[in-house]
Parts: sequence; structure tokens; C-alpha cells
Amino acid sequence: MLCDPTVSVSEDDLTMEEYFIDKGIFVNYTDNNFDFDDYYNPIQASSYMDSMWLDPNTSKYLNIFIKKTDYYDDFNPFFSDPQLTETFERDYSNIDFSKAVMVNRSSAAMAEIFFWSSNTIQQYKRSYQKIDKVLGSLAGVFNLLFFSVF
Repeated sequence: MLCDPTVSVSEDDLTMEEYFIDKGIFVNYTDNNFDFDDYYNPIQASSYMDSMWLDPNTSKYLNIFIKKTDYYDDFNPFFSDPQLTETFERDYSNIDFSKAVMVNRSSAAMAEIFFWSSNTIQQYKRSYQKIDKVLGSLAGVFNLLFFSVF
């Protein structure tokens, strides 16, 4: 039993304890994954689930840390024209037990969920060689071969 047997416990407290045993809070959300090997679809959505089991006698904190992400993709084969995609990305999450205290049922929450955002911006840049640089490199190779033969 979650209660101290020496303390007088009301029926409401026992009912609440029985109700919250084996219950939890589950946060499902979609996040972006970056796969730079995938040429046509580098930003892919994936699902995450963070969870926290409830205890009617202890307060817990679920912290979810997110960060802003700027993704520059220079997809144009002829000219340098980087396209910016701004999005958010999950950094990490944790359950904080360091502030776990015995809950005063009349005033405290059993669980709290916090979303934290960083001031830093993660930047990804992807670019490819342009046609003019490839043709210039080929012309340089042919020029080298031509002068080395003659």
C-alpha cells in the first residue's frame, strides 16, 4: 500500500491511489529527422513518444528539450540558390526526480510537463557541385592533357 498505515486515511485518498496505480502520461509528437544520404527527401518525419508513470504520492517532471533547426539545401544544378527550411527538432527528454516531493493532494500536481527551447540554432547545409564547375574542371583536365602531350 502506498500510504503509511499509522496515518488516518480517508476513503477518497485510497480511491485516488487505486485509480492512479499503473497509469501514466504519454506525449506523442512528430519530429523531423535529417537524412543527408537521401537526395530527394532529406527531411523525414518520425514519431516519438515520451512517457511518465504516475504516482499519487510523488510529483514528477517530464522535460522535453527542443531546438530550432535551419536547413539550407542548394538543390539547383546550375546556380547557387540555397533554399532555407526552418523547423524544430527534438533534442532530448528526461524525467526529473530530483524535485520529487510528497504531494499535498489539495495543492500540488502529480505530474508536470515542460517544453524547453534553446536559443542556439542547429544549421545543416547541403550543396552539390554545379554544372559550370564540373565543365570547368573537365576543361582544365583536357587542357592539362593537351599541353602534356605536345
